[in-house]
Amino acid sequence: MSQTACAKSIGVANSTWFLWQKLALEKKSPYAKWWAECQRAEADLQANCLRSVKLAMDHGDSKAAMFLLQTKFASEGFGKSSQVNVNAKTESQNLNLSVNADVTNDERRAAIIRILEKLEPKSNTFENNMLE
Repeated sequence: MSQTACAKSIGVANSTWFLWQKLALEKKSPYAKWWAECQRAEADLQANCLRSVKLAMDHGDSKAAMFLLQTKFASEGFGKSSQVNVNAKTESQNLNLSVNADVTNDERRAAIIRILEKLEPKSNTFENNMLE
């Protein structure tokens, strides 16, 4: 659990927890021993979690394997990453359509459909990219 949750579970304020941590890092007793035990418990938890993921992997759970690769070995190229083009340009265009007032709604719709059929996207859509 988080340090805040740990503090709450033992009935101390966050400020007390972080004071103890500060004193531990200054190697003051008994806080240094307390903090070492906290670190050991956290390492034990991590080891147990990794054993569980490894066991799931050994039984064919590819999601567990991917999770381990993405977390433990993220810096080696297995991490989730996303790229955002911050230089992307947006363009908006207005399309005005003038239709005689004496035409029927069906004729207006037909004229609009003819114009829309002539429009082409400037770039491939996501679906088109996925099909390639």
